[in-house]
Amino acid sequence: KGGASQYVTNNAATAIMEWLQANRKQDGVEGANFEADWKAWCSANRLYNMTKQQRMRSIMEFKAAYEAGKNKAPGTLGKAEATKRGTGPLAMARGVAALRTKVLKAKELEVLSQSLAPDWTQSSPWQKLEWLGDKELDRGLAERLYKTTASFLDEGGLSYMVCWLRSTSTLNAVFLMIGLHEILPEDHQHLGDAIPADDKFRADVVEAILGELAERKETATGEALAATQDLLAALLDFTCVAGYSRLPGPAMGTAWTAARGAGAEDTEPETLTGNEPDEVEEVDDDDDADDNAAPEAPDDPFAAWWGAAMAK
Repeated sequence: KGGASQYVTNNAATAIMEWLQANRKQDGVEGANFEADWKAWCSANRLYNMTKQQRMRSIMEFKAAYEAGKNKAPGTLGKAEATKRGTGPLAMARGVAALRTKVLKAKELEVLSQSLAPDWTQSSPWQKLEWLGDKELDRGLAERLYKTTASFLDEGGLSYMVCWLRSTSTLNAVFLMIGLHEILPEDHQHLGDAIPADDKFRADVVEAILGELAERKETATGEALAATQDLLAALLDFTCVAGYSRLPGPAMGTAWTAARGAGAEDTEPETLTGNEPDEVEEVDDDDDADDNAAPEAPDDPFAAWWGAAMAK
């Protein structure tokens, strides 16, 4: 652990978070470049798997790397670390950035509007969009799974996989990874705080967006139609990739980390944005053990099916 010198004091934690937040709020090219570097760093160094102390130290390392490499291409910070661990995290960071660009373009063209104003009142137009998106999600996932996995999955496996990819856990992760809360009205931006109780609400927003895209593709023309089709395909593709990336591997045995829902410790650390750090305490060995302990396997038929498949 390296002794007490590694621990970040409350004052230092507050200062580094203020620096991070100020830079993420920058406008223009400089702000976009900072955001690209930050997301690449988060994915390459897997901040979502760290304790609070570890995250604070990593943000300090990011600050040093950013200030030493401002003239480097955006999004390249953290690449050396990513090379050690595999390039998948860096690829996901680039995928997230590309998808966010498509979402913002769709909003600018007013392809997305009603779906970005959540209204959970029964029978509201927004709820009907969410219902339509639910059906579009089923159709899109079934089509993609048939093309990519039917060569080795039977019909039962395909059904289980669809259930997994369309689960609240997966859609919740999609919402948080893209940072959809940033384009919602101010009274709904708290959904970016990754509180587990809000998982279903975040999943509903993703489905409502899919519903509006499904509706728009029937009526839009020109550039709006192209943006609609582009984002609809990209969002469905990304949902598949996000779901696949959260599948448990054989090394996990029956333990299951990906299916526990996306809490603050289980998502891309967008959740650090806007949160004043709590009191930062020293983390002893027992605390670390608790933080890293694998959760119990859920009572889920997919878990049993996947565990049996991985054991073969």
